[in-house]
Amino acid sequence: MLYDSEGELLAAAVPFLRERTAAGEAALSACAAPYNDLLADSLDWDERVAVLSRQRLYTPSRRDRGHPVGLKKLESRWAEVLV
Repeated sequence: MLYDSEGELLAAAVPFLRERTAAGEAALSACAAPYNDLLADSLDWDERVAVLSRQRLYTPSRRDRGHPVGLKKLESRWAEVLV
């Protein structure tokens, strides 16, 4: 999700995360720490929303510094972190 302000982030993410958790789906927030805290506060620290630091999902390698990890790696990393 792309956003230009905290208000824009909250306006888009909070309803989306609430809808997903109400539907019984998994929900994940992976932002920089201040934005994760802002989202968590706005969601009353709902335990159904997993909150991860962006750095735990993005790992630079020698070959592709700063690019997101591949989907297979991401899937296994989520499984490790969310257990």
